[in-house]
Amino acid sequence: MSVPFQRSECAPVLRVFGDHAVRIAALARVRPSLLHRLTFSPCRAIHSVGAYLHLSAATDLPDTAVAELLDERDPRSLLQAVFPNAPPHLYRALDRAGDHVRERHFYERLGVLCDTPLSGVLLSAGNLDDARLDWAEAVLSMDPFILTLPVMMSRSVHEIEAVDTMIAFLRAYGAFMADELRLPDRCGMKALYARIQHALDQVMAPPPPFALPAPYRIIDSIGELRATGRALKNCVESFRPFATSHWFRVASGSTVYVTCETPPMLASVRRVAPGLWTVDEICGEANVAIDSATQAQFVDALAVAGVRLVKQYPSHALAVIYRAAKKQREGGVDDDDGDEGLEDLADEWLAA
Repeated sequence: MSVPFQRSECAPVLRVFGDHAVRIAALARVRPSLLHRLTFSPCRAIHSVGAYLHLSAATDLPDTAVAELLDERDPRSLLQAVFPNAPPHLYRALDRAGDHVRERHFYERLGVLCDTPLSGVLLSAGNLDDARLDWAEAVLSMDPFILTLPVMMSRSVHEIEAVDTMIAFLRAYGAFMADELRLPDRCGMKALYARIQHALDQVMAPPPPFALPAPYRIIDSIGELRATGRALKNCVESFRPFATSHWFRVASGSTVYVTCETPPMLASVRRVAPGLWTVDEICGEANVAIDSATQAQFVDALAVAGVRLVKQYPSHALAVIYRAAKKQREGGVDDDDGDEGLEDLADEWLAA
């Protein structure tokens, strides 16, 4: 006569217990009624038993004692023994954790997360799996203000990271106001964006390193740049990435924006090195190009203000020199001075 559970690895019913399959087989040998109970248990009970076997010191007791404990105690009490601070609805939430007992680390992570402010959201809906735990751990690593925004609790990590970045940015510039960013429960991402935009408008530019006479006026905040763009029907007022990059240049002080009412224009003067600038763009209403006389007048005003200007970005200037050297070499013109270095540089650029 064969011995029950002699080869537990061949018993599919035991495989739901994962790493505990062999232990469950041993426990069922000494208390067969335990197997009957576990066979008809829901997923929540199976996970409660699995978590208990992973994390409880009582499992070091002899098999007879452990088998009796698992057979007679309610699975909820087993779960509470290893997760004393978990909310009551953890037990029901385990129905969404799959139909197999997970590895020990999964239950350790779950226990830690159940003792955090995010436990209610974590257990409320969705699959309770590694991806869900990853999401919760990522959210908890961000600014605590995120947890006060109900709209964020259903968003992806990528989107929440974006909001976290903007909160950090606003804090860095002293423009973070919790009361102004806090949302009613039913508000969505559109309302959150509007509040972030309003906060961004308050971000001031650093004091400019130069002053300009009338009729020129240096823009001193993101909000003023957007208002100027709106008045001129200029791209800096829009929400496209190219346009918003101008806003953050205002905040960092890497670019000084200058406006003028007569003629209407917006110019950007960009720092390329300490004490060295270049005129990035000059445009009029609706991004129309400014005539050469007006451009020259503006450049003269910068020179009078002591602004040292160059005509090109250093990166563009270097590219021009490189192309000229490459063209000379391709034309067969001899130039022995540093020619090997040029060839090495060309190989690097072409490989990039």
